[in-house]
Amino acid sequence: MKVTVEKLPKSEVKVTVEVDEQDLVKYTELTAQQLAKEVKIAGFREGKAPADVIEKHVGAERFRIYVLDNALSGTYAKAIVDEKIQVVTSPKIKVLSEKPFKYEAIAALMPETTVKDYKKIEVPKEAVTVEEKEIQEAVKDFQKYYATLKAVDRPAKKGDRVEIDFEGTDLEGKALDGTKSANHPLVIGEGMLIPGFEENLEGMKKEEVKSFNTTFPKDYHHKPFQGKVVNFKVTMRKLEEVILPEITEDFIEQATGTRMTEQALRERIQKNMEGEKEGQARMKQEDKFLEQVLKQTETELPEMLVTEEVEYMMEELKADLDKKKMDMKTYLERVKKDEKALAIQMKTEAEKRLKLRFALNFLFKEEGVTIEDGEMEKEIELITQNFPESERAKVREEYQNRSGRAQLKNRLMIYKLFEKLLHGNPKS
Repeated sequence: MKVTVEKLPKSEVKVTVEVDEQDLVKYTELTAQQLAKEVKIAGFREGKAPADVIEKHVGAERFRIYVLDNALSGTYAKAIVDEKIQVVTSPKIKVLSEKPFKYEAIAALMPETTVKDYKKIEVPKEAVTVEEKEIQEAVKDFQKYYATLKAVDRPAKKGDRVEIDFEGTDLEGKALDGTKSANHPLVIGEGMLIPGFEENLEGMKKEEVKSFNTTFPKDYHHKPFQGKVVNFKVTMRKLEEVILPEITEDFIEQATGTRMTEQALRERIQKNMEGEKEGQARMKQEDKFLEQVLKQTETELPEMLVTEEVEYMMEELKADLDKKKMDMKTYLERVKKDEKALAIQMKTEAEKRLKLRFALNFLFKEEGVTIEDGEMEKEIELITQNFPESERAKVREEYQNRSGRAQLKNRLMIYKLFEKLLHGNPKS
């Protein structure tokens, strides 16, 4: 087997392989063994027919195609290993001749990547504070969750829960699609409907009918209604007062399972909110760090690899659309793009993904970030504990396949890298 290697622009390589007829003997035998298990030939036990009989049975031309396919995959893999070539895409194959069997394979190489002065990147984390107003709102939401309802015979006011029938028309009295509903529930003042609508419900009594005009916002999500004046006819079908429970130790124990004072409840709420905000601030800090890493990354992305990534992203999009029972045409109409604009957007995103991927690999190597099997198993165990006992085996199984383990390992390595470079905890 003769191998020549030629480096091409944009981190690509051309490997030319020539396989002597003598070298094809082992691939002829391998092909015969494979086909012998797939075809039945009278007079021979399964898998025992000799090569010449197999060749005659399937036809000489077809048999040689099988042989050359095996020779191609086998010799290409050997050439890559022997020449110590790090390829990151499947090769594009061009057969140059069959006798002798000679072909060239072009593939993308792992590009040389550097993140310049990454140790000088400084991204401060936003200060985390919880205002008294936020705690009060959280306590109010806590009360609302356990609120009771009482039917009342009085004019509706802010805070009441009501159910209404409504229908919208234009100023000429023509009915408008999407503006009609029956027994529609809402709490007056929570702003679930367009601005100005709920204020008109205040003062109405049960079974009262009222008509009023309201103007849709200029940035309303449905373009035909943007800034449109619509007349609504509303009937009040149900009117209930929302009764919030008193915050007592008995109520808190009933709701949370733990007996505590109102002040202790407020402190717990504050701690939870601080933890949530801390997580959000941390994510923002990490995102800004990665943005800076991208700016300081120098690499040459192989066009073949970008093309593969775009194809992968397209398959992801199609799978997502299939789940939503949506076709590509409808999707493009919704995002207001044509196929060309979508392709440009995907290529840009693919290049960003790949650049970041190579940048992270560079940083992992520079900072000596690794994940041991024991760390993987510990993390898998922690993840499964968040699921019911009946689902844990299935969840654990998802992390046993190659893809699941690779994703988890990458996530853990990124976490370690952030701890070391960003959060000042190098031992994590």
